[in-house]
Amino acid sequence: MSFQAMAWAVDQKLPSKDKFVLVMMANYADEDGKCWPSLNRLASDTSMSRSTVQLAIKGLEAAGMLRIEHRSQDGV
Repeated sequence: MSFQAMAWAVDQKLPSKDKFVLVMMANYADEDGKCWPSLNRLASDTSMSRSTVQLAIKGLEAAGMLRIEHRSQDGV
């Protein structure tokens, strides 16, 4: 967990569901601010549905709060 990422996330003025997802993502962030929790993990951590988490992430990306980097492993 990155303390800086958590402190930054808590300080943001966002709708509650978006902020909760951002805080949970910050909880998984490394010292460079990168994190890779699955949608299932975030849904479980926040007690939200996967679709609600996806909507929150899209909103956070649109607001410039995070950047999504699609990655693959062994072509998947």
